[in-house]
Amino acid sequence: MKALKRLSIAAVVLLTLFIFLSGFVYFNFPGITLKAIAHGQRWAAEVRKHELKVDDQTWVYLEGGAGEPIVFLHGFGLHKDYWGNMLKKYSPTNRIIAVDLPGFGQSSKNISLNYDTPNQTARLNQFLEKKGIDSFHLVGFSMGGGIAAYYSGTYPDKVKSLLLLGPGGFSAEKESEFIRETFKTRENMLTYKTVEEYDVIVGYAYHTPPPIPMHFKKYIVKEFGAKNNELHDKIARDLFGDGKTFLDPILPKITAPTLVIWGREDRILDVSCTKTIKAGIKNCKSLILDNTGHTVHIEQPEKVIAAYSEFLSSLD
Repeated sequence: MKALKRLSIAAVVLLTLFIFLSGFVYFNFPGITLKAIAHGQRWAAEVRKHELKVDDQTWVYLEGGAGEPIVFLHGFGLHKDYWGNMLKKYSPTNRIIAVDLPGFGQSSKNISLNYDTPNQTARLNQFLEKKGIDSFHLVGFSMGGGIAAYYSGTYPDKVKSLLLLGPGGFSAEKESEFIRETFKTRENMLTYKTVEEYDVIVGYAYHTPPPIPMHFKKYIVKEFGAKNNELHDKIARDLFGDGKTFLDPILPKITAPTLVIWGREDRILDVSCTKTIKAGIKNCKSLILDNTGHTVHIEQPEKVIAAYSEFLSSLD
């Protein structure tokens, strides 16, 4: 009985110490907390981080699973881990490749390069060729959606299907609030150097912005915003230029079955872009989600996954 009592006391002490240390790390080392969350998501999805040198570029990416490949392309200022539950959902049935596009995440950053959509598309093709991947499903969010569409029109024989989540680069019947403010202020609102600027972009990205503790915001601004501000500002200019040059001409060249998902309350890219894309791609379906902003797969993960799973099943 005494031994059991000592073990119980030891367990309580260890649990208390664990809670204290967890709280200490959470409040004082947000970077460790965010990395732990990312590693936990990778573990759940059974994907691992890899590096691949392609010419003068180092690509960092997640890979795991087996089956027909699905390649994931993230949005502006984001990275390979920004996919919510999607990697976990599809790794049991598919080979997953989620990349850090050049200029973002942990992949190479070179401010002297041109990061417009055609050049990023060419780099992506070189990466996939070196990986020996020549037939795959392609998923792109926001900026990554524009690149995914351009890739599909440039290399139509390689893309088995295309999922576009609020893709960037296409004309709209109605100018979004974000676009209007950008041209009014003549400032690149996609980059941030302060917590206030970060709050602005988060406010635009989500229909209902998630609560983010201040110490996490400060860490994100320091590590992802301020450090990359000059480069990301340059990438935005390469990608969007005067804001009047669109990727619409590539759409008729896309032959892969396509699903477009958009948030009805998207304030960054107006939902009316969907009409442009559907008119341009012959085999294209769309889904508009109510009460949803730009980050559709984060705000409505169950609905996006259900729609994409049904779409993939329809290809069989």
